[in-house]
Amino acid sequence: MVSVNREGFTLIEILIALFIFSMVVSVVFISFREIAFSAGVVNKSNDDYEMAYGCFELMRRDLASIHVTQKPFYRSPDHSDKDPYRFQGKTEIEGGEAFPVLRFTTLCHLPVNRDNRKGIAEVVYYTDEIEEYGTVLRRADRVIFDEELVRRKTHPVILRKIKSMAVTYYDEEGREHDEWDSEDRDAGYATPSALKIRVEIVDDEKVLPFETRIVLRPFREKTS
Repeated sequence: MVSVNREGFTLIEILIALFIFSMVVSVVFISFREIAFSAGVVNKSNDDYEMAYGCFELMRRDLASIHVTQKPFYRSPDHSDKDPYRFQGKTEIEGGEAFPVLRFTTLCHLPVNRDNRKGIAEVVYYTDEIEEYGTVLRRADRVIFDEELVRRKTHPVILRKIKSMAVTYYDEEGREHDEWDSEDRDAGYATPSALKIRVEIVDDEKVLPFETRIVLRPFREKTS
């Protein structure tokens, strides 16, 4: 008798192979989707870190070039008009939360809004509300500041999606203060020697904290 050697697969074997193949494809697709999603989250987080880093670097540059009226040229408001080069840090309520407002003068004038004039500039950092980005930080910059600043939507936004922000001011002895006014007798008519900036920004449901400390050189010591 001659035996016949039949090669091939049965229908059951083919169905099992197709099932296994479909499972492998599903696992690969899910893994690829997770990797793509993770890459998107990383890129978005990188954008947030770069935005916060850029904000801190701009503030650091402004404060590194701070202009302060030094003694004996400084005259307290008891004996003259308010110092145009005063340093002020206060808090305001925005959207039910307290946010800082920082005002000082600096040699670091940026030619925003086609203002190419040179000189000592008044810089004001303040928060605002935008429907698309929530609480944002704006920077106002002008070289003529003999009148009260009018806040405008044209002032550049340098930080978005702010959940919280606080500034701590340090006197020459290193003591902490929540607010500062160099025209105030309680501050000894001095400017702060350093400040610490803390901010939290929101990325979807994730909160990203950032903090930096900036030493001010020069600063005006207390007036006895």
